[in-house]
Amino acid sequence: SISEIICKPALKNGVDVEPELVDLIINQIIEVEGSLPILQFSLQQIWTKETIEDRRITATEFSKITEGRGIAGIIETHAENVFTRITSSGRDKEKEAILKGIFINLVEVNENVNDVKRTIAKQELFFILKQFPNSTVNDVFESLVSENSRLLYVSKGIDETISVSIIHEELLRKWERLKGWIDDRREALQYKKRITTAIRAYHREEGYYDRRQLKRAYNWKAENPDLVDAEIDLFIGASQQQIKTNLLRYTGISISVAALLLLVFFKVIIPYQEEREFLALIEGDISLKQAVRRAGGLDSLRALHVDDANYDIVNGNLKHFKN
Repeated sequence: SISEIICKPALKNGVDVEPELVDLIINQIIEVEGSLPILQFSLQQIWTKETIEDRRITATEFSKITEGRGIAGIIETHAENVFTRITSSGRDKEKEAILKGIFINLVEVNENVNDVKRTIAKQELFFILKQFPNSTVNDVFESLVSENSRLLYVSKGIDETISVSIIHEELLRKWERLKGWIDDRREALQYKKRITTAIRAYHREEGYYDRRQLKRAYNWKAENPDLVDAEIDLFIGASQQQIKTNLLRYTGISISVAALLLLVFFKVIIPYQEEREFLALIEGDISLKQAVRRAGGLDSLRALHVDDANYDIVNGNLKHFKN
């Protein structure tokens, strides 16, 4: 029973639990989703308290230990203590940024703010945080999974891949600092979900980002380097390459069309205009005009009398005579 789960660890530590406190813990833990792991975690924090001098813990002492917030207080107090220890009370800004980066990448945000924990590969997590020294990232990570912290859960798959997740989703709901981090980055995290959806479409060969979408993705990436995983990097790069390929293809088509138009211009349009201009000149010279009419047109004209009067007209225009 839950009562035994509460009392047995205490007895092993030589501590007697007041029955009233047992009832209080049971009532509080019922309100917590996935209560058993949180209960075990909470009890571990309680029974090891050095403040228990008389080897008996009462509801009053429990309230003091949890700062009047019960199980939720234990969760948040412990998380805050871990944060303080790792970041030297917030003075180590680099470790604070790494710690924040680890947690926000282990959360999946939802429109209804019912956020859930997210499991990713340790290798992927370290790639995302590549802007920081790998040794420092590893130090923070190992501190979070240590027995003194236990804020992260690590598992190994059949393929030896190490996966990481937050120890329990209750941490997302009870730790105010983490809730603040998530809310500060909520819009960026939601955009990351949209990119992930686009990547799935990309894998189904349903297209890349266009110029407008790619510009926004680049801006997001620049503003949120601690959210960019390898898959997003690959997708953005592939979209950029596709745009370049399309540009070269369209440029090649444009050049071909331009060359064809130039060919038509020089081979057809200009000769046609020159011939029209030559015919207009012929119309102004009676002898040439009559000769062309008698022949039935320039193409049929086989002989032409050239004199001083029409020399300037004929000179340079012999190409218009086909015979």
